[in-house]
Amino acid sequence: MVRNFEAPPPPEATAVKLNYVRGGGMLLRGAVGSTASQVPASLLIDTSIPFPVALDDGGWKKAGVPLSSLRLVPNQGTLRQGVLPLLRLGAFDVPSVPGLAGNEPVKEREDGLGIELDGLVGSGLFASFRVTLVDGGRTMWLEDLPREALNQAPIDWTTDEPPDDSNSEELDKDDDAAPVGKPGKGTSAAKPPANNGKAGAPPKAAAGAKP
Repeated sequence: MVRNFEAPPPPEATAVKLNYVRGGGMLLRGAVGSTASQVPASLLIDTSIPFPVALDDGGWKKAGVPLSSLRLVPNQGTLRQGVLPLLRLGAFDVPSVPGLAGNEPVKEREDGLGIELDGLVGSGLFASFRVTLVDGGRTMWLEDLPREALNQAPIDWTTDEPPDDSNSEELDKDDDAAPVGKPGKGTSAAKPPANNGKAGAPPKAAAGAKP
């Protein structure tokens, strides 16, 4: 859930400072590692990535995850995946974060923006938070989604009734009954003349009237 209006500080939220690099990239600084030790990391927000995070080899090493422990993603060629022991965002410690391993996507952003990155943050990470951008987009508040939002049952589309289109049918009937005007004219079609087009007899003068 994303809000873009200026709201009061949520009572149970953490503030994450944001930076913007040339080209419009939104950059946040977090920390990776474990509960015992954490190392600062520069992460670029890219919501086109469905996974929570994607780190290059340097980012996984910072997190203390051996590259040999990464496993191949089924049916995805040489793409590998692993679990980040802990990711700190503001005051939030997010444990056991699934992530992808790949130098190419991270290097592509680095070359385009001219900065050094440890990885990317995808939409999969923010899906479990309510996000509020404040201070002109320079600060992001993160708060856990309400329990009722997480416990909502999915919509059963198989039991939904079709939309009521009776009004549309009535409009169609009215259109069929309405007179059809000539193209470009606002008048209805003229009736054909009586007597097969022949002129009728002149009307009789009223009684007592002079011719």
